[in-house]
Amino acid sequence: MKRLVIRAAARNNAEWCAAMSRSHGSTGEFDSAAWTASVRTPQYCSDGVTLVPGVDAAALDARIGTVAPDGGVKDSFADLDLTGAGF
Repeated sequence: MKRLVIRAAARNNAEWCAAMSRSHGSTGEFDSAAWTASVRTPQYCSDGVTLVPGVDAAALDARIGTVAPDGGVKDSFADLDLTGAGF
């Protein structure tokens, strides 16, 4: 049960980031592992949100926009090492 609640919370946060991004003219995409935006999202929004544990860090990094400073990823399950990508 706890695992389902955590996944639901991660999805809810990703949906919020997606809605905020759309409201500012940006788009993102969902897949089974994460929501990501290839361009910088509005301030305080993550550029990526993991939806499940064990997401491939390199694949996630390849999908997000890292050109703008202060980009961020919400590691919903605290199991990613994105230090190689500058996070």
